[in-house]
Amino acid sequence: MSITLPPELHIAAQERAEEIGFDSVDEYVAYVLEQALSVPPPLPIARNQEELEALLLEGLQSGPAVEMTQKVWDDIRSEVRRNREMRKTRREAK
Repeated sequence: MSITLPPELHIAAQERAEEIGFDSVDEYVAYVLEQALSVPPPLPIARNQEELEALLLEGLQSGPAVEMTQKVWDDIRSEVRRNREMRKTRREAK
């Protein structure tokens, strides 16, 4: 596959690749894609009122509400920290 980047994006990617220590822009772009594909896709964004209402209904019908206690927030923060450390460890290993 061949991807053509606009010049300003190519320069930014080249600078970032050098800054992080990749041998080429290709390696850096492959790494970025790998990282992007390793996480769930972002939540959908409503482009208009109709889509917003559909997303809100979908959320309301997705199951029972969960009380957001301090323990739930602490668990979420712990998971974020673990994921951040795992990503950092993977980056350092490369």
